Amino acid sequence: MWIDSFGKKIAYYLELMATLPNSRPDAEFAGVIHFDGGKKNIVTGITSYEVSDGSRAVYGTSREFELTIKLATGEDVHIRVALKFCSRCGAEFELGETKNYCNQCGSKQ
Repeated sequence: MWIDSFGKKIAYYLELMATLPNSRPDAEFAGVIHFDGGKKNIVTGITSYEVSDGSRAVYGTSREFELTIKLATGEDVHIRVALKFCSRCGAEFELGETKNYCNQCGSKQ
């Protein structure tokens, strides 16, 4: 069952990750960015966010975009974007690519 307040909580974390309010680099550690409400840490293909309320979010390098948010209350939220392929030749489209033809075979999608 969908609960609006829970959806708003997820949106809050996604907004923090997208905007990094008042972001500033860490003085000692490369790859660490502090922002109002937490910090972002980038280490060899893994990006993680630690939020001041105890929640964490992680995503890594893979062909498909997958994000896991571990809420301070214990729930896990998983977001996965599946790849899109050309219906004619099977060529793979880039994530978020919104065009109506294939670069490989030229077919309309």
